[in-house]
Amino acid sequence: MTTSQKLWLGFGTLTALLVLSSVAIIVRVRSIEERVGEMANARNLSAAARQLENNTLGYALNVRVFLQTGEPQARQDAVIEAAQAERQLKEYERLATTDRQRDMAGRFAPLWQEFQKLGQSLLLDAENRPANLEDSKKFYVLRTGLEKLLDDEMQVDAMEAYNARSDAVQQDVQTIVGFAVILLIVGVVIAVTMGGTVGRAVVQGEHAVAEQAERLQEAHDTLENRVRERTAELAASTEALGRSNRELEQFASVASHDLQEPLRKIQAFGDRLQAKYAGGLGEQGREYVERMQASAARMRNLIDALLTFSRVTTKSQPFVPVDLAATAREVVSDLEGRLQLSGGRVELGSLPTVDADPSQMRQLLQNLIANALKFHKPGEPPLVRVEARLLKGASGNGRTGLCYEIAVSDNGIGFDEIYLDRIFEVFQRLHSRQEYEGTGVGLAICHKIVERHGGSITAKSAPDQGATFLVTLPVQQSKEEKHYGNI
Repeated sequence: MTTSQKLWLGFGTLTALLVLSSVAIIVRVRSIEERVGEMANARNLSAAARQLENNTLGYALNVRVFLQTGEPQARQDAVIEAAQAERQLKEYERLATTDRQRDMAGRFAPLWQEFQKLGQSLLLDAENRPANLEDSKKFYVLRTGLEKLLDDEMQVDAMEAYNARSDAVQQDVQTIVGFAVILLIVGVVIAVTMGGTVGRAVVQGEHAVAEQAERLQEAHDTLENRVRERTAELAASTEALGRSNRELEQFASVASHDLQEPLRKIQAFGDRLQAKYAGGLGEQGREYVERMQASAARMRNLIDALLTFSRVTTKSQPFVPVDLAATAREVVSDLEGRLQLSGGRVELGSLPTVDADPSQMRQLLQNLIANALKFHKPGEPPLVRVEARLLKGASGNGRTGLCYEIAVSDNGIGFDEIYLDRIFEVFQRLHSRQEYEGTGVGLAICHKIVERHGGSITAKSAPDQGATFLVTLPVQQSKEEKHYGNI
């Protein structure tokens, strides 16, 4: 083979590399465009699943509120939540692209239909007679199943799909950069070795490289713009969440004032009736006034409890180091009157210092210790012990690292653990007001406080065997968690 033939063979090989690299870059750019579209679909699918969960839980909450209070607005809100859930389910089905997603939608739909029909039945029954206990239990079991399907499968699948597409985009970008480097090297080799006529081919190759580099830059700019857009959307969502919390706090304060004002008047006029006209009311009249006063007092306590529940997030304070031992001693001091009346005792073990909201840690310990004192066995002085231990691993809320487990145990009446999830919900009571006082909101407040701190709360108990409430809290909060906790 002559030198000229070798030269042209080398030129042909290099030209083939140029063409193949250019084609590969074009294919990858198109692949990026497809992946970006799939990422948008996965994000919308996740949003639909999240909103579907909100509507499902909203429907369950309003059904429960109507069963407990008979409030017509709760029934109307339940109907609205059900209609919105139907729309979100159709949106999820429209966005589903994989067999797994369609299968999850297919499993969710009949469960939702049964859940909705059972809710409607409970709403209708509640107008004429007390709700059937078996139907209420089945309603709760269906709600738990729907929530588990949404949390553990539908939302997880959507996020996995989004992350997979994102990783694929990054791999495509890296591949494009690699081929661009190959194009530049090939262009340099052609320019050095060919000369003359081959030089013109090098110029053409450089033009091709420039065009591909321009396309690569355009693709990069497009991705960068979309990242900026998503970042702006996230910032707007964060601001909207903060604004929503502020509006919720303002609404809660106004609602609390507007609701408590007529209650104060009821109690004031009741006091006047008892003071000035007690003799003319008669025994039955005085009983009516006393019952009216007691009902007004319960209503005020309930409003105060709901306001406290809403302020867990809207009136939160920054996370700072909190000495739980000192906080527990203050709580026990506040409960001294109740301890003297019941003859009870609170034993405090070694308690740590954690990153937390000081006022909410005080509220948490006060609710748990007060509950332990309240639900004691008749004729037996209550004994409450508060202690903690260091754990390694998950904090119980999906976060890993060092955490403390705080245990509040008592020798009281206990409860059946089949009601474990129920006791942490708003308005849920296992005993009547005649047996034990309370609003049914205290443990719900505890659950919300612990959740805000990235921890978990559960309990171990059996009837007549006392109860132990276990709170798990991270030793330290990360910067991101501190920011999240203060939104």
